[in-house]
Amino acid sequence: LVACGGLFFVLNLLGQEVDERVTTLATPRPTSTPRPSGGTTPTNEPNDPFEGIFEDPFEGMDDLETPAPPAITSTPIAPFEPGLAGATGTVAFVANEDYDLKLMPAGGGPETEVAIEDPSPLIYDEGGWSPDGSALFVAHYDYDNERLVPTFYNGDGSNPREVVNIEFANQRTQTLAWSPNNTTVAMVVSDADYNTESQNIYLLDLTSGMATQLTTEGSISSYTLAWSPDGSRLLYTKDNPDSYTLTIHDMAAGSAQEISTDGYISEAWWLSNEQIVFDGECSPDFYSSVCAYTLASGESTPIIEDFSNMWLQGVSPDGQWLMLESIEDYH
Repeated sequence: LVACGGLFFVLNLLGQEVDERVTTLATPRPTSTPRPSGGTTPTNEPNDPFEGIFEDPFEGMDDLETPAPPAITSTPIAPFEPGLAGATGTVAFVANEDYDLKLMPAGGGPETEVAIEDPSPLIYDEGGWSPDGSALFVAHYDYDNERLVPTFYNGDGSNPREVVNIEFANQRTQTLAWSPNNTTVAMVVSDADYNTESQNIYLLDLTSGMATQLTTEGSISSYTLAWSPDGSRLLYTKDNPDSYTLTIHDMAAGSAQEISTDGYISEAWWLSNEQIVFDGECSPDFYSSVCAYTLASGESTPIIEDFSNMWLQGVSPDGQWLMLESIEDYH
């Protein structure tokens, strides 16, 4: 797994242990509070707000026997998150010298400029490549006319096709997800003030270039939007006054199944076509756990019972690994 924001703990759901350390080349996400720098020594005074911040998180790890790391190819990039352009082994990044969006082979090689005048939506997660890398979707915002401009491109950034059958006036993109078969983008859209009550899901079809509205009741969370591995169902979360409801929309049947859960749900993903993982309340002893919900039984069971000091940040495509981030030290 490639991740930004520091060193992540990776949990193998099959019970295998990993000794090697994984360091990331990406810049910490801008919303994280940076640690103070400059070699300051922590004090022992009472109520010191920085007490413990400077403890070395890697203390004792030098004694671990680890295999030699693979060779790393590096290239200067601007301080934005790089991204993988689909499954083509191509990395998309913003060049440090000119802030143009470029592509290059993951193992190093010639750079190709992407023919997009404004790459900022891709930098801030308002766009992305299809899983096979053949198509690109960008949710531009036209500030002059105050409208959202969803646009499909070829994978290299050429041949823009704007979605025009729906006028997204005074609306903004919250999150989006490509379907596994590379044909459809699901997108959570809110009004320009980002009010949760206005947030709904739209489906944008690559072949026809048309958009359809999937939900109309609003209050769709911007955190969860995930296709099942076979692309037959879409998972999202509804923000209710007293709880959060996981919802599975069957694309063929056109029906939605709601899964009521207690407490807060940050994000959820598919482990398989029949199982969902989320962080929430499923253990009687802890208010925050990593939970696996099985569709056939309708039951949630804890994978990690005490999850009060972590965030669940992602799941590997094969559903065998979880990526976790520490709330305490952002590792």
